[in-house]
Amino acid sequence: MKRGILGKIFGPNFYNHPFLKKFSNPTYKNKFIHIDAWSITHLILFYIIGLLFPNRWTLVILGTLLFEVVEEFSSTKIRFLKELRVDTISEIWINLLGYWLAHKFPII
Repeated sequence: MKRGILGKIFGPNFYNHPFLKKFSNPTYKNKFIHIDAWSITHLILFYIIGLLFPNRWTLVILGTLLFEVVEEFSSTKIRFLKELRVDTISEIWINLLGYWLAHKFPII
């Protein structure tokens, strides 16, 4: 059985850990969008980016596209990052939502 790099580091049961399974299971899902715990981390990350780098929409859009391409490539190499195309598209919108929320509702 192929274990992957994290399985080699943390042991063969790493991918079956309940935390990873729960974290990756969609909490809301239809054929157009998947929202899971990873989506919330994206929202928070891009909210913080919006606070730190306001009014840089072009850079953020290019960055989020690059981020998702790297994540998509990584998902073929790292087993627990498996993503569907709908996950990638959902996360692009969630990233932009997080950035927009930082402009509309800054905490600083």
